[in-house]
Amino acid sequence: MKAISTLLKQHPSVPLNYTILRNRSSFYHQAESNTPPIVILHGLFGNSKNNRTLGRKLHELMNTTVYLPDLRNHGETQHELPHTYEAMVTDVKRFIEEKIKKPSLVVGHSMGGKVALGTALTCPEWVRGVVSIDMGATTTNAVRELGKYSQGMLDLEGRKFNNRRELQQVMAEEVVPDPFVRGFLMNNLELDQKGVVRGKCDLAALHGAITDGTLADWPFTSPPYLATRVPTLLLLGTRSEYSRDADNVSQLTAKQFPNLQTNLIEGSHYINAEQPVTCAETISNWARAALEPLSPSLPQ
Repeated sequence: MKAISTLLKQHPSVPLNYTILRNRSSFYHQAESNTPPIVILHGLFGNSKNNRTLGRKLHELMNTTVYLPDLRNHGETQHELPHTYEAMVTDVKRFIEEKIKKPSLVVGHSMGGKVALGTALTCPEWVRGVVSIDMGATTTNAVRELGKYSQGMLDLEGRKFNNRRELQQVMAEEVVPDPFVRGFLMNNLELDQKGVVRGKCDLAALHGAITDGTLADWPFTSPPYLATRVPTLLLLGTRSEYSRDADNVSQLTAKQFPNLQTNLIEGSHYINAEQPVTCAETISNWARAALEPLSPSLPQ
């Protein structure tokens, strides 16, 4: 507790905007009471609207409430510096403590995966289990490549367009030709009443954290954050640039998370979007074994 208290003093937390997936019936809530709630953390440039298919499937399979928060500087959560993993961990710890009020299964993709792992290391009393999707507890230099996207969106801020279709065309020509990535990034831009581009997220803060190496880093390597016995699942995309050497990523992660299981999922870095049902089924099956006892209401 002293360690997390020090972390909180160094990195004041911000309240997180969030969405909840749950069944409103009283019988359902009674049935789900013994199952850990699930918190799903999005990746860089994401928000609480991401991972809804994954969240709904986990909700269905595990009979529990699923929380989808916006991390700091994303979505509807306030813009606040610094944009570091330590700061995001304090935000998530506060969210679980104040909003959920019980230990949870924390799932994260990409940047959110590192936040999930960091939360398990720094406040294991609030984490029943942790799942990191295509992100190990290691430095990931591939993140630096995203700087071209943040810079491109920053360059578009303040420019005027007639409509979003026109903005999307310029995004394709000047920022990112890939339609999947472009569609994802477009969620971070809006046109005001005059047609001027505004960033929904804090593009400057995110660009700084990308280019200075903060988001590529894995900062939890010094005492008292050396290791945790929290059950951990690592899902890696078979064609992801973030886990080209899956064995090495798994071995490095296992040094701090010895209670680790690693599964490969066919797909790219975005397996949470490409294979949400497979990811959810893998998480549910792992949780049934690793987090026993869960709930008698879990489907057999």
